[in-house]
Amino acid sequence: DASLDQIGFNDVAYFWPSAKRSRGRFYGYRVKDRSVVEYLKFGLTDQEKDALRREAENVSKALSITNRSFDVPKNIGVEERNGVLVARYEPIPETVSALPPTKEWYSRVDIARKQIADAGYSHGDFSWHNFKSDGVKLWVLDWEEMRERRDPFVDLTSLEYGYAIYWQRKPIDQVMKDFDLRRMAAVEDLVSRGISPGALMLEWIQKNG
Repeated sequence: DASLDQIGFNDVAYFWPSAKRSRGRFYGYRVKDRSVVEYLKFGLTDQEKDALRREAENVSKALSITNRSFDVPKNIGVEERNGVLVARYEPIPETVSALPPTKEWYSRVDIARKQIADAGYSHGDFSWHNFKSDGVKLWVLDWEEMRERRDPFVDLTSLEYGYAIYWQRKPIDQVMKDFDLRRMAAVEDLVSRGISPGALMLEWIQKNG
């Protein structure tokens, strides 16, 4: 693997995800005059490089959705340096923070989900941690799992059940009591890609029939 010096960025603050998430990628913020001017994703393995290239393409597709009510960080370049793939993005405003789990914001997120679906796509990981706001604008992040013609229940299930379980802290038995078997394929899709709360839902289904 190339060292950080070999990658060629001398004004970037690097950070690494949990080893459980990935050993093949890391991230960075390019800082100028004490402000973040660029967000970077670095891929080391072929798998991570492919994922970062796919995400950059997906971001362009998301940005092409007309009359969307959400914002997407714009990709400003993908390049390979000494065996390391670098995907560069415009930073979201520094005033942006985690989205409050309120009914009002949930409604706005669900509108964004429908707009993505109406454009023929599924985001693929419609988890609450992928939404940010500055109090006015809604930002939707992490587009590498986006696909065309995916089961329409995938994003809906990821959003509804993830929100209820992790953000509303509802007991799993309460959340799953009215589970619709038409969503089973969506649950299996989430499980296959390691997207929450797929595994938790599947475990409950297997235990409860």
